[in-house]
Amino acid sequence: MNILHITDELTKKNYSISSLIFYLTEYIENKNQIRHNILSTYLERDTFNDKNNIILIKTNSFLNCYKNVSNIKDIIKNHEYVHIHGIWRWIHFISIFHCARLSIPFFIHPHGMLLNAALKNKGFFNYFMKKILLKLYSFFLRKRINFISITKQESESINFFFKNTSIHLIPNPVPFLINQDPIKIEKVFIFFGRLHPIKNLELMIEAFTEANLGDDWKLDIYGIKDDKKYHKKLILMIEGRKNIFIKKPVFGLEKQKIISSSWANILLSKSEVLSLSVLESASLELPSLVNEDIAIDEFTKNEGVVTTTEIKSISKNIKEISNWSLKLRIKKGKKLKEFINLNYSIESLYKKYYYLYDNKR
Repeated sequence: MNILHITDELTKKNYSISSLIFYLTEYIENKNQIRHNILSTYLERDTFNDKNNIILIKTNSFLNCYKNVSNIKDIIKNHEYVHIHGIWRWIHFISIFHCARLSIPFFIHPHGMLLNAALKNKGFFNYFMKKILLKLYSFFLRKRINFISITKQESESINFFFKNTSIHLIPNPVPFLINQDPIKIEKVFIFFGRLHPIKNLELMIEAFTEANLGDDWKLDIYGIKDDKKYHKKLILMIEGRKNIFIKKPVFGLEKQKIISSSWANILLSKSEVLSLSVLESASLELPSLVNEDIAIDEFTKNEGVVTTTEIKSISKNIKEISNWSLKLRIKKGKKLKEFINLNYSIESLYKKYYYLYDNKR
């Protein structure tokens, strides 16, 4: 069986989707000896290794798109199954069109792109164009379209635009983590992700400041610069504050060490589907404070902390978390890890993908 994964870019900006594709494909290949290829428009080689199963093709301009339409068609024809990660870019549109015409089984994996906040995050005109594209997809593809969703909330958003379509709910698996020796836990709250308005980082900064925890507590924001204006805004916000820092993004073992040694992770995004940072944190025994709109089933019952996006509520939760004893903090982390390993391990979730592929042949 040959499977083709299609994504717009393999970069830091697209890190969650990119790392999921690599992690999933490598695991399934090793377990079941199924061939996976990855088609993308760009590979950031200082972030991801250039592997022999990566096919790069340019669609960064209308001319390149036009030139490569037939090339994408030829690549798709050589695969039994196509897994499309995304829905808005040229490469997604062209791939969906070819799959439908060639009657090649395919799934669209939107990764939260159809959630309401994500649809509206770039203004009214962009939202209007997205709605038009969704209507075109719905009209021309009808029952030939199939989706993979990550949460129940995402399934509902997909069903809103594509009535009575086939939706397969498969959560993101916990990424591969390296076992480490115990690390001393520091009084640090952390954030990992893009520096973008959708992440509500200004609320995090204001709430942490209002909590007034003292100079022995820190907030470290490890951010990928995705919006220059927003980055400048955040720099101005933390000016003169001695315990809030915006740092360069880190990955791999260095990131795992930071997570393992921190007190809590914070994620207040307007839109998120089963955040990689929350999964990663929990699997390394780090509790997270998350926005109540971020859907993670049974999260609060297993020592996850949920807040509204009001400054007072966030600040109150930050204070309460800082007042945990070290013993309690460690206990909560261990319970979270057990919950994540039981429900989001690659060993259990990969089977859902394998059966999905196998049943479509």
